[in-house]
Amino acid sequence: MTDYPKSPITDKSAWTVYDLQENNSWQKSLSARAIEDLDRIVGDPTINFDDWSALRDYEWDSDAALPDLCKKVLAEVEDGLGFVILSGLPVDRYSVGECERALTALGSCMGDATSQNANGDIVGHVTDLNSDFAGDPDARGYTSSQELMPHADACDVLALFCVRQAKQGGESMLVSSMSIYNEILSQRPDLLPIAFRGFHHDLRQESVVENEGRYSREKWPVFVYEQGWLSAGYNAKTIRNAPLKGAPALGEDEIAFLDLFEETSKRDDLELETTLRPGDILFANNRTVLHSRHAYTDYDDADRKRLMLRLWLNVDEPRPLPESVLGIARGGVPATKTSSTKIHAAE
Repeated sequence: MTDYPKSPITDKSAWTVYDLQENNSWQKSLSARAIEDLDRIVGDPTINFDDWSALRDYEWDSDAALPDLCKKVLAEVEDGLGFVILSGLPVDRYSVGECERALTALGSCMGDATSQNANGDIVGHVTDLNSDFAGDPDARGYTSSQELMPHADACDVLALFCVRQAKQGGESMLVSSMSIYNEILSQRPDLLPIAFRGFHHDLRQESVVENEGRYSREKWPVFVYEQGWLSAGYNAKTIRNAPLKGAPALGEDEIAFLDLFEETSKRDDLELETTLRPGDILFANNRTVLHSRHAYTDYDDADRKRLMLRLWLNVDEPRPLPESVLGIARGGVPATKTSSTKIHAAE
């Protein structure tokens, strides 16, 4: 029988919207000195930003402010509320390519990047490519302007950098998966074994496990409990679409769990709505925080369209996970196609 917490999670990761009104540790800004550090590395022509190991070994000045800031951000993401919005990146004077380099430099202070799609993209462009996320089972949400439900990505930490906002809409939402657990534990503890057994997932032609086929042969758990640490991972679309790809039909209790999980994730007292503005970066712990987005209307001019740059990061000292889910939780999306560039595709 699966072991799991029988009492609520009580650390900072199990937050509500009311908690955030009294705790602003999730709001941080770049100092003038940190911006100078960023300008220096972004403008250094000798750095190969496609060489992640070299970036991680970059020797900062002894009085540099940026590495220390990154440590503070990562500490809050890993051991605090589970997310930070870092403000103040100078997007008004950075090109898109320079924004990519800035995000890469910040990310390299926190961990290693992993591929986000079959093309092997390291810095992903989250922008509307007119894909039908709601109607096409294989469509990825980052290529659509449609609403995205709360989900976690296949890495330890998400970094999402706002370069340009949409004309209207596109607000980001965050919810603590630890608080969702607490609510289900309180309301329907009988459903929790289903969450720990897990679900088959639609692989959307971009499998995180080799030779799986059209859906995951093994069930992937929503919650895992390892060495006293509870972690979560969720994607409603890939779970609910798995039967369309040949997986067994969802049972009545499984549907009841999914419905309760999603209803809880959208509760006003649990879900934080925030607008990422140009120069803001969201860092979120995928083990304890789910993210989502409102639908948006964009500009016709391609140079004004909403653009977010995204990194998927794996940190050096991750939250403990069972070996059986490491590939799912930290493996990203393996590159299966040839991509001409990994980082600077925009220019």
